[in-house]
Amino acid sequence: MLRRPEREAAALLDQLGIEGPAVDVEGVAKSLRIKVVRDVLEDGTSAMLIRQGADALIMVDSAQTKARQRFSIAHEIGHFQLHRELVFVDKQPARVNFRNADSSLAQDPREIEANGFAAALLMPAAWVYAAVEKLRTSKRRPSEEQLVISLATTFAVSEPAIRYRLLNLGLISSF
Repeated sequence: MLRRPEREAAALLDQLGIEGPAVDVEGVAKSLRIKVVRDVLEDGTSAMLIRQGADALIMVDSAQTKARQRFSIAHEIGHFQLHRELVFVDKQPARVNFRNADSSLAQDPREIEANGFAAALLMPAAWVYAAVEKLRTSKRRPSEEQLVISLATTFAVSEPAIRYRLLNLGLISSF
């Protein structure tokens, strides 16, 4: 049985009719009526989700690589889909989530879920298995490093992101 972030990401891809890589993450945000804005963010913040009423905004650090920006946007979409609780800002209900260096430390369950959602949205397990099988059965069987480089390009993610995904899916044994 799939974990909740995997199920939610798969359901969203299915709902939007997205059937292969690379996922247009900004198109996904737009379909959810989330505005994406790029700006230089301070204090190591990669991205943030600001939700107030029916309006939602993802601010993403424009100084990050494109692959990192894509993952950060997907991560914030994960918060949008999975975490609906609100806080109050100036007596108005709002929700603000930040993605920063601490988000990947596996300490906050909501951050773990948002990272899982982002991985599943950008690199769905079935697509990764199929891509790996295709590469491994090709005439020029790739090394692990070549596999990582090829898949990172196919899925438009960073090499560390695809390595973690391959590791978590049991397709490689070490980082």
